[in-house]
Amino acid sequence: MDEKDAFSRSDLAAGYVDSGELCYLLHFLDAHPPVTEAFLVLYGQRTGTWWESQREHLIAYFGSRASACFGDVDEPSADAHAAFDAMRRPEMYVWLVEALGEDQATVEELSRSVARAGTHHAQIDVVRELVTWDRVVELIRRRVEILRDEGKLLHAAAYLAE
Repeated sequence: MDEKDAFSRSDLAAGYVDSGELCYLLHFLDAHPPVTEAFLVLYGQRTGTWWESQREHLIAYFGSRASACFGDVDEPSADAHAAFDAMRRPEMYVWLVEALGEDQATVEELSRSVARAGTHHAQIDVVRELVTWDRVVELIRRRVEILRDEGKLLHAAAYLAE
């Protein structure tokens, strides 16, 4: 993706984030934030993993939802919100909000709440109640501003920070 074109398809003011552009942003985030790493030790997926980090997992996940390249999506969609709503692993949500910069106390409470939920389905219900798309969009806006201030994302930040 040409950096000057990055995020030209997203409209954060309206809550729309393009999946491909989100994948681009995820590359800049910490692959192994501490709360997520502790959560993974206790509650992470034990079998069938091919990824080295949740960052790698989510980049592939959002990219595959947009293109249906893995065949698990009937209708490809560039809408990251739709992909977010379809996530089935609690650790994906924990990593996303922690890596985007949610305050540590909130991420720790999220991980404790998920752990108390017990069954996988109950964990997903808890995560979806506590991690809203609107909050994720707000965290994306903040992260882009930080990356812009650090001299990263360059042109891309101009589209998201407005």
